[in-house]
Amino acid sequence: MENTLLIIIFCIPLSFIISYMLSRYLLKNADKFRIGKRVYSERIKLHRRGIPRLGGLAIYVSIYATLIIFYVFTIHQIQYKIARLAGIFLASTLLVAYGLYDDIVKRMGYKIKFILQIMACILVINFGYRVNVITNPFDGEIYIGALGVLFIIIWLIMTMNAINLMDGLDGLACGISIIVCFNFFIISLYQKNLFLFIMTTSAIGASAGFLMYNFYPAKLFLGDSGSIFLGFMLGIFAMESSTKRATAISLIIPLLTLFIPLASVMFTFSRRIAYAKNPFEPDKKHLHYRFIKAGVSHKDTVLIYYSVSLFYMILGIFCFFMPKRFEIGIMILAAVTMWILYMWAMHFLSAKKSRAAGKPSR
Repeated sequence: MENTLLIIIFCIPLSFIISYMLSRYLLKNADKFRIGKRVYSERIKLHRRGIPRLGGLAIYVSIYATLIIFYVFTIHQIQYKIARLAGIFLASTLLVAYGLYDDIVKRMGYKIKFILQIMACILVINFGYRVNVITNPFDGEIYIGALGVLFIIIWLIMTMNAINLMDGLDGLACGISIIVCFNFFIISLYQKNLFLFIMTTSAIGASAGFLMYNFYPAKLFLGDSGSIFLGFMLGIFAMESSTKRATAISLIIPLLTLFIPLASVMFTFSRRIAYAKNPFEPDKKHLHYRFIKAGVSHKDTVLIYYSVSLFYMILGIFCFFMPKRFEIGIMILAAVTMWILYMWAMHFLSAKKSRAAGKPSR
């Protein structure tokens, strides 16, 4: 891959600077545009004042501004993927637009959101993304044919809403997204995938620039526009990094890389269904909220999630370079460690509540 070092030297700082300066501008002018005057109704009250939800716009503009600049220098190398890039741009523009409306104008129902997310997925499919075969971790491949369209829709909706569910604490969703992006960045270097390389470096820089205003105590929130957009981009990165051929995809590495957000979705939906609740209606029982209620500091809770995400990132990279026969074992290890971490967290929270109530913990 030509000029790799040059792209790293300029791409990440460029997207970082654009994101940082734009975030600063949006924060400074939020009241002027009457965007920040609407108080954000947090499910768990963590801030004394309303926080502008404009982070998605800052990251979106930063990523595509950087891509436009580098497009000029790399057109001869990624020209075969320009159609895909156009589809990604149109789909993400739709997602950011509806997210901004939801953030600063009027809350939208989950049914309308899902319809718009499906429309974004269809845009991506129409501009070239195809999956006809899924590699079998035991041996061989599984042909899914026309179901590949449904697979892409389900996958992207899962990643979008996984990051959206993680966006409950300052810097949580954005920081985890940077960690996940770094995983795909390393894979792009090994694969010499210039398209994925430029996309991930742009996303890392843009997210890091915004994180300067989003880490505790946050001055700007991602909002739905930011969390849905980042989740969508991570879903795209996962497909790009795991494509073996034009229409064949391996799921192991993406699943490991996105293990924390995806596990959060599974735990949340399972819990709501078990208690006969609407799985799409938000609540206050996410694990990160429970940590806060149990007395763990805001910052420490976020750092715990960062640490666990780094563990799964390393596990994903390890799996990428290991022979295929080790994939199942690594996935079992990931699932077991996740279950242990979850049970430890629940025991810890239960013990904290018991001590607070003056009762001995069981």
